[in-house]
Amino acid sequence: MKKKIALLLAIITVVISLCVSPVTVYAKTGATTKKAVHLKDNKTYKKYDVTGDGKADKIKVKFKTYVNSKSGSGEATVYVNGKKIRKFSGGAAVDISLVAPTKKLTFIIADYHYKGGGNEAAAYRYVKGKFKKANSGNLYKPLTFGEVSKNTKSEIYVKVFTGRYEWGLFEDAYETELPFTAIYKIKSKKLVLKSKQFKAKSNSVTANKSFYLSSAPEYNDYDGPYVSKNETAQILALKLVKNADGYYEASYKISVDGENGWLTPEHLQEYWNDGIAYFK
Repeated sequence: MKKKIALLLAIITVVISLCVSPVTVYAKTGATTKKAVHLKDNKTYKKYDVTGDGKADKIKVKFKTYVNSKSGSGEATVYVNGKKIRKFSGGAAVDISLVAPTKKLTFIIADYHYKGGGNEAAAYRYVKGKFKKANSGNLYKPLTFGEVSKNTKSEIYVKVFTGRYEWGLFEDAYETELPFTAIYKIKSKKLVLKSKQFKAKSNSVTANKSFYLSSAPEYNDYDGPYVSKNETAQILALKLVKNADGYYEASYKISVDGENGWLTPEHLQEYWNDGIAYFK
């Protein structure tokens, strides 16, 4: 009997000690992503650490688009933990997405879409209550279409596409979209191009006229491989080259009959002389 009473007293003591002991509550840490998360209107997302303090934050976006205005205008207001941080405006519409390479680092991507076609984007990071730009210029340069696709802990992959403003490349510039992959490295919490050459899958194209490629991507020296009209070639890559005004343009690496050459910005300027695009 005495043993039962002693056991009962011991159990009561343990229960009382558990009740009066302080309970430690651990804050939820941020989640990571493997691809861009597109934020929906007026929906609160609670998984990601936007502020960088090691805790998951609440982020919400309110979208507004003025579809009837002459030029088109879009707005996206971003809130973090209930506080308005920034209003992004421009283009016919604005899309907001996020990429979280690590549990304590989240980038906000503002993507502006224009009525005439094309889009441009920039990445932002939360710094002292504000969103600070984390890349130089347009993520989709030098082309006019793009999207942030996936990420690792140290890199963000961006798809860029040829489109209606790359005149002279394809006969039907409006309908032909050729994808390339630009890779941005995360360096000191900023996005920096890993290479000025963007890879493409081997894309077979048919020549729309006969021409010489260049041996160099920067200028047309006419000493590269010869491409005959109706001959099949492959577009292998895009390279950023700086023009005389300091702006980047696209030069395309072409393979024909096992030889490689470049279709340069100078080539594409010739389109305005004869009006014939290089590929069908």
